Amino acid sequence: MPRQPQAGSDPKEKSHMTKILITFLLLTGLAWATMYRLSGVKRLDQNVYETSSGLIIKTRYCYHYAYGEEAIYDDDDHKVIWKDGDSPCDVDGIYK
Repeated sequence: MPRQPQAGSDPKEKSHMTKILITFLLLTGLAWATMYRLSGVKRLDQNVYETSSGLIIKTRYCYHYAYGEEAIYDDDDHKVIWKDGDSPCDVDGIYK
C-alpha cells in the first residue's frame, strides 16, 4: 500500500513557508523601527548639536562637524546617522 504524504513534508512547501516566515519577521521588525528626520543639523560645541527646529542633541564621543546638514535619528539604537555616511554618533539626550 503506497504511503500518503504528510502535510508539510514537501521540501518545496517547507521552503515557501520559511520564506513567508522570514518576510513576516522582517516586516514586523521594520514596522517597530522609529526614525526621525533631522534638518539643518549644526555642531554648537563638542558633543552638542542643534537642528533647524531648535532641538538640542547631546552626543557621546561624536567628532562629526555638521554645518546645516541632514541626518536621521534612530530612536531604537539612540544614534544620529549622518546623511554623508560618516560614522553614526551615540545620543545621550535630545532637548527642546
